[in-house]
Amino acid sequence: MSRATAVGVAILVVGLAIVALGVATFPTMLFGGCTEVGTPGEHEGSVGIVGVEDGRVLYTPDGGVNECSIPLQFVAIPVGMIGVGALTVVVSRVD
Repeated sequence: MSRATAVGVAILVVGLAIVALGVATFPTMLFGGCTEVGTPGEHEGSVGIVGVEDGRVLYTPDGGVNECSIPLQFVAIPVGMIGVGALTVVVSRVD
C-alpha cells in the first residue's frame, strides 16, 4: 500500500467515525440540541431537513413536532473528509 493510499484510508476512516458518532447520538447529534415540546407517545413521520439558519443545520427528527439543530461545520467537515479520503484512495490506485 502506498503512502498516499494509507493517508486517504486514514482520512476516510476518521470521517466515517465522526458520522457514526453523530448517528449514534441521534437526534441531538453531538453538539446539537432539540426543542422539547413534551407531547406524549410516538410521532409518525420521518427525519427532514428544514434548512440552514445562522450557521446551523435545522432538521426535524419526528415529522415536525420537534426541531433540532447542529452547527454546519459538524456536518460539512466529515462529509468533506469522506470525499477527500475517497478521492485520494481512488487517485492513488489509478497511478
